[in-house]
Amino acid sequence: MTHPLEFITTQCPHCGETFETRVDILEMGDSYVEDCPTCCSPIEFHIQETMDGELEVTVRREND
Repeated sequence: MTHPLEFITTQCPHCGETFETRVDILEMGDSYVEDCPTCCSPIEFHIQETMDGELEVTVRREND
């Protein structure tokens, strides 16, 4: 991974809307909260690298 910012497509765990957002891959292993651009509900993003070196982003409701 050579670029610190990657664009991903994900789905809001609140309203189900799909949207594109950018993640900072230098923050691997960290979590952060971003509001859904459609329903404005907080979404927790967790960024990690798989064993194959691929970017994996998991999203969930902030308080789950």
